[in-house]
Amino acid sequence: MKWQVVLGVAMVAAMAIAMAALAFYVLTKLETYARRKDQKNLEQPPEREQLLCFGVIMAKRNGEALRILPQRNRYTASYKINDLRVGLAEAWEINDRQSAINAIQALISEGRRAYFGDDFKRLQMSGNSEALEYLSGADIARWNRVKEAWLKEGLALPANLSMAAYDYERIAWLARGCFHLGYLTEDETWRHLAWVADQSCHEFASWTEYGASFVLGRAATFSGEPDTANGVAAVKELLNGKDTWLGRPHLWQDYPLKDIGLRSETPLI
Repeated sequence: MKWQVVLGVAMVAAMAIAMAALAFYVLTKLETYARRKDQKNLEQPPEREQLLCFGVIMAKRNGEALRILPQRNRYTASYKINDLRVGLAEAWEINDRQSAINAIQALISEGRRAYFGDDFKRLQMSGNSEALEYLSGADIARWNRVKEAWLKEGLALPANLSMAAYDYERIAWLARGCFHLGYLTEDETWRHLAWVADQSCHEFASWTEYGASFVLGRAATFSGEPDTANGVAAVKELLNGKDTWLGRPHLWQDYPLKDIGLRSETPLI
């Protein structure tokens, strides 16, 4: 009798595992179909799609749409809009249109680069706390951990790094998210993305420079980063990987940073 009980338990467990695997497979297929349908319905022309290269690191980390601007009532995939709403409210105190504009404008005007930009440059040259005005020993330790994670992934560390990427990426991501929530108009969102693109093209020569600057800038100035390798992995995939939902290369591979160009009539903020 004992072996029969054991066999029965094993069979139930096997069936539960099989059912869970089947459910996961079905949900993945449905999500893939939904994302590809959204991509088809909301796909942008190249002159606008290239602007979606910005904000994409944070979007990738959060499992958000990368090649489109999701619009309320015009998408079918599960982009976790409630999580986005709560996250912006708790981390950024963004609850409506005015608070969204205020938060983005603060990053445009100063951001982290105004205070930490010089220290960030000195840190690259020395790697220690000498002559640093704002960055602490804990900040430097996080910076070194991310640097090690970056090199461990086999990524080249560019000589030209700038704190500005951390601000630019957050501006772009906030603009995308605030549009998703209805806090910004579509025109305002594209203008913010165009501004970030214009600034970034003058500041960085490649996506590798931009990506390394973002993850290292975040590490040095944001103490609430529990998994430093997370950002590095996202950048590596954007540089070399494939969008598994859409079955195509990521945006950065379609639009090298040096080739991004804004039309003369593109309005900037």
